[in-house]
Amino acid sequence: LLFIALIKYKDPLLAIFIGTASFGILAYYNRYIIMSRDILNGLIGSQSLRIYLLIFLAFYLASLLKDLGILNDLTEGISSLSPRLASILVPSAIGLIPMPGGALVSAISVKKLYFDKLKLDEGFAIYLNYWFRHIWVPIWPLFQSIILSAAILGIGIYDVISATYLATLSVLTIIPIIILRFLPKVKYESTSYYKIFRGLWVFIFIALQVIIFKLRLEYILLITILLVSIIYRIGYKYHSNAFKFAFKPKIFGIIALSLIFKEFIMTSGADIEFQNLTTAFHINPYLMVFLIPFSIAIASSSEYMFVVVSFPILYRFIISGNILNRFMLLIGYSAGLLGTLLSPLHLCLILTAEYFQSNMVPAYKYIILSFIYTLSIILLLGYIIFNPLI
Repeated sequence: LLFIALIKYKDPLLAIFIGTASFGILAYYNRYIIMSRDILNGLIGSQSLRIYLLIFLAFYLASLLKDLGILNDLTEGISSLSPRLASILVPSAIGLIPMPGGALVSAISVKKLYFDKLKLDEGFAIYLNYWFRHIWVPIWPLFQSIILSAAILGIGIYDVISATYLATLSVLTIIPIIILRFLPKVKYESTSYYKIFRGLWVFIFIALQVIIFKLRLEYILLITILLVSIIYRIGYKYHSNAFKFAFKPKIFGIIALSLIFKEFIMTSGADIEFQNLTTAFHINPYLMVFLIPFSIAIASSSEYMFVVVSFPILYRFIISGNILNRFMLLIGYSAGLLGTLLSPLHLCLILTAEYFQSNMVPAYKYIILSFIYTLSIILLLGYIIFNPLI
């Protein structure tokens, strides 16, 4: 039902509503009081309210940094350091700000660099801006998919990152190959260390709070928003724009339905049934943990839909006997993320191609090669580090 709704209506909110409602009716037949309890718990439970707050604050901070020109300074500063390095670091740096279609922001920033200075072909330019815009998604705690993974699995955000960091590490290994093999050498300009610092200090500040103080993410975001507001003397206009940017009813609707769906799955025991079914038919559980998020990601093109739909079903595979199977989580999360990057419906890919006035098809040669390379490195590193018994 979810797949049919996604393909027919192209609306993730409607699709997950149809899927959740249909499952609820089947699972709670003649048990509608329990169903009402689970709907309320998923909708306004303490964990759900915390998720809404985290998502809101992440978007709020993103808007402030964008409007203050901090992202522009970051782009210009990195470009002055090394044009070849900037072609990758600018999209990835802007990618630290979780915003829908954020690749358009980086595309605007790098267009002259790509086509005037580096003389890149259109397909490769689309690939660079699109692919490296998403390299921090597995480790940056502001991303919705990280926050939702922790909520659905009932673990800490840093527990999620302790498994998914290998996905980012795997992507990083391809950067030297691209710089040395595919990017031409060009003359350096005078380096602007001030702009580099102005563009990076907020992200460094957040990282220090995460690594050193290990504060709860909502406190980190509130402290950062307050500090930015004081340092830059932000007025009402900036905060008004940030509130409008952060208040996204459609996204919050999807998140609310996903949390209700999780309650439905856990109460009905569907996750246990799915695990038993896999065992009965001798299906490799690692294959299932890969295929379900990957398929949903391809269809939805959303970096959090694969989490909210597949992780409740796969809960018993990822959390076994109250113990986190990090290799399972790495596979499931990586499959979903890589699936979204392969999806032709991904908003970032569409917006990049449109802004560069090019067809996205030539970019797929590079996207597919990077997909194969990255997945291979993820599986290799995951097997070595987490040493699973397959």
